[in-house]
Amino acid sequence: MITVLACVGALCATAQTPVIRVTTHLVQVSVVVHDKAGQPVGDLKQEDFVLYDNGHEQKIRYFAMETNKSSAPAPALLPPGYVSNRYVSNRTPGADPEHRTLPNSLTAILLDGLNTPFTDQYNARAALIKFLEQIQPGDQVAIYTLTNRLRVLHNFTSDTASLLRVLAHLKGNDSALLDSSIYADANTQNPEINEFLDQASARIAEASAAASGLITMRALESIALQMEGLPGRKNLIWLSAGFPVFTGYALNRSGMAIYPVDVRGLLGLFDAMPSMGAASGGPARGRVMGRTPADARASSGISRTQAAMLELAERTGGRAFMNGNDITGAIRQAMDDTRVNYVLSYAPTHNEWDGRLCTVKIVLKRKNVEARYRKGYFALPENSDDSALREVSLATAAASPLQATGIGVRAIARQTHSHVQVNIEVDGHDVSFLRDDKGQWNGQLDLMLTVCDEQGMVLNEVGRTARLAFSQKQYENAQTAGFAMSAEIGAPVKAIRARLVVRDVRSGAMGSVDLPLRE
Repeated sequence: MITVLACVGALCATAQTPVIRVTTHLVQVSVVVHDKAGQPVGDLKQEDFVLYDNGHEQKIRYFAMETNKSSAPAPALLPPGYVSNRYVSNRTPGADPEHRTLPNSLTAILLDGLNTPFTDQYNARAALIKFLEQIQPGDQVAIYTLTNRLRVLHNFTSDTASLLRVLAHLKGNDSALLDSSIYADANTQNPEINEFLDQASARIAEASAAASGLITMRALESIALQMEGLPGRKNLIWLSAGFPVFTGYALNRSGMAIYPVDVRGLLGLFDAMPSMGAASGGPARGRVMGRTPADARASSGISRTQAAMLELAERTGGRAFMNGNDITGAIRQAMDDTRVNYVLSYAPTHNEWDGRLCTVKIVLKRKNVEARYRKGYFALPENSDDSALREVSLATAAASPLQATGIGVRAIARQTHSHVQVNIEVDGHDVSFLRDDKGQWNGQLDLMLTVCDEQGMVLNEVGRTARLAFSQKQYENAQTAGFAMSAEIGAPVKAIRARLVVRDVRSGAMGSVDLPLRE
């Protein structure tokens, strides 16, 4: 059972400046600007920017310049037993390293073992260690790994020693999906057998590539959901040898900039023509104009990978690094984009939210500077009637190793021998409300509550849709102080953790939080 209670006391502060998502009202664009020497420019004003949406100039409704120097006061302590999805400590200030102001910029680094050969994984890890040994004050880094699932190696911190400790124990892995997506042409003495084997190998390779792409997409969307409600510049440095192209809903709304780094380094002749290498296994079948079918696949794969890197970087406002052996330098350059960041928000004049791709263009009035920003967004409609999307979104957030932050949530779980009672406080500023003709403010939240055992197995789950109906005064209180809800779920004795997921039906924004059930 899930119940809406009354408005509660002020929720913890989560940002120095508003966190605004792509909605039917506002679009937010994060912009980094460099001079001709590649140094960040930090003295621009709103009047220096001209913004266009689909070729039409827009009025900038909100403007801010942010740096990686945190300036907010220390966050308030949570009530005893409460957990927040926005990095606020429960302990005494100064005694807990996690009790700190929220940084103005965040960088997640993804070590991709799913799409990367073993040797290249080793090179990426070594380059990352070298980078961490040079980490600068103000850098906030999280490290994730991707195999057949996303795993948190270390959450956001500037503690270099802690990051290096977890990397010291990280071992590479052989990706079965990657191995099965690459094949050599059959070279028997029977053409019919060769054709049969090649067709079977091609089907296996296609299925493996599709499976890897789906796992990768879900991992990136989990990271985007974690960053969505957090302040400042949000970067993902993706260390990989393979970059599937896709369009994710969470990526569209989170504003996360992706920096693909090709850890294969400088590619040479044998990468594009593997049949010329010593390990090719002898004379190859089907050579045409010096190339075999396997060579053609390898060359095409390189072209697709590099095109995907450029598209991901261009679409999200990041930068692609390829055909270079300085992986550490690439990470550092991507990290430098967090030093100075401009935030521009506007309400598109097209007012057409039908899923089409809208282009964004920014012109700077100052000469000899370069701006980097995402070049477009999908004008997604409100999706309150899409029950399938709602169910999938909740299930994905419930299963993710990362907490979603698009809606600020704090909660406490109280466990009896067979049930768990959860008291929930929701940041009303993150929820979409519509005012009806009677002056009442209405909203809808989908909620899912699960309990899991020590292995992460879901033992029970409950879901409900809460319909919110606030008077003007209740709405104003919810915007400034939040509002309370409660939920209850049956919990077997071996349950050790509950996860609460809250999703705004109208906007699709989500928040989730993990609640320990016993020490």
